[in-house]
Amino acid sequence: MLWKCFFLWGVALLVGARAVQADFCYEQELYTPASGGQPPRTTRVTGFLSRSKVRVEDHSSEVPSVIITRLDEGVILVVDPVKKTYVEMPVPGTDEKQPQPFPVKVKRTSQVKKIGPYQCTRYEVTTGKSSINVWLSNDLDLTSEEVSTYWKAGTRLYPVALTSELAKLPGFPVRVELVYQGATVVTTVTAVAKQEVPAFLFEVPYGYQRSVAIQAPPEAPPEGGAKPTPPK
Repeated sequence: MLWKCFFLWGVALLVGARAVQADFCYEQELYTPASGGQPPRTTRVTGFLSRSKVRVEDHSSEVPSVIITRLDEGVILVVDPVKKTYVEMPVPGTDEKQPQPFPVKVKRTSQVKKIGPYQCTRYEVTTGKSSINVWLSNDLDLTSEEVSTYWKAGTRLYPVALTSELAKLPGFPVRVELVYQGATVVTTVTAVAKQEVPAFLFEVPYGYQRSVAIQAPPEAPPEGGAKPTPPK
């Protein structure tokens, strides 16, 4: 929730924590359809982005999850607040010079609509067996660098090569609709606030123990929703 952004900002001032100029905080919903006998699910998360760092918190389940992506250090930190442990793994596919494994086609449509408070234009992105409707808005006071970091670190629903292409689109992705094999996964940003974010949010809390490293797929969603089949 965005009130949490303001609360944490106040805490940083009170305790004297070093805060950097926050790019933004955001609230996001991830809808995943029914699959494998599981009912459809809507996951709500809060994200914090500062320069090349993103923290995503999911408190929608009994066991909260926190994922910190540090593009500046090339690591992903999966933090378990209950066990007070963390897992560290490398950010996958950070080399943007690698050749595209599949063709990506982008088409701007004439369809516009308001999603929440933001006026958006729909872009069609196709990758062969899948299609993605991206609703972009220029109503938000965000730089191209901030939007690029959001794509590359704030979301990991798609292969890295595709994410690099999506990061080049003009505007902020208020809604992304991934259609694959008849199923649609929808990610919607419901609120954004420009804000200072305390630097400690992007660090593992003091006293947490490092756990055994795991091999996580690069397309695994940080919000805790069901993992869709990667686009081909």
